[in-house]
Amino acid sequence: MESILRFCAVSVCMAVLSISPAIADASVWSVRSGDNVIYLGGTVHLLRPGDYPLPDEFEEAYQASSLLSLKDLTETGNVIDGMIGAWRSGDAQGLSELFVEDMKVEAPALYDTLLLERNLKWIPQIHRMLQDADTEFVLVGAAHIVGENGLLDLLSQEGYEINQL
Repeated sequence: MESILRFCAVSVCMAVLSISPAIADASVWSVRSGDNVIYLGGTVHLLRPGDYPLPDEFEEAYQASSLLSLKDLTETGNVIDGMIGAWRSGDAQGLSELFVEDMKVEAPALYDTLLLERNLKWIPQIHRMLQDADTEFVLVGAAHIVGENGLLDLLSQEGYEINQL
């Protein structure tokens, strides 16, 4: 039952468009290519009033950026609390387990369509951003950033320097 609730909560999080451009300690990374940098932030699309103010790292990346890019019940509440807790504390492994791993198993076609295919399409765009002088802040759903074939993994495979803020 918890797995189904988690999957439903993940589906809701994925379906709701970026309501909040919010990031936590380890949910903002800088990606560097020589002197060029972009900030990559993972969002959780369902935040509660108590989740504000946003972590300082979000504001730091926002202020350092010249462009901003936004990309695409009680038990359920506990699942959401766990997701937001992992996101806010920057627990990349926890985010992967909560957002990505269940989807891979329970809905592989959805995983391919919502995460993998989109991640692969974004990599060339991010690569182009790293070739210009602007410092962009790219915001995507947290599930796009973590885990195998997440944006951090794909960018690392291409040799980019990845650092948590």
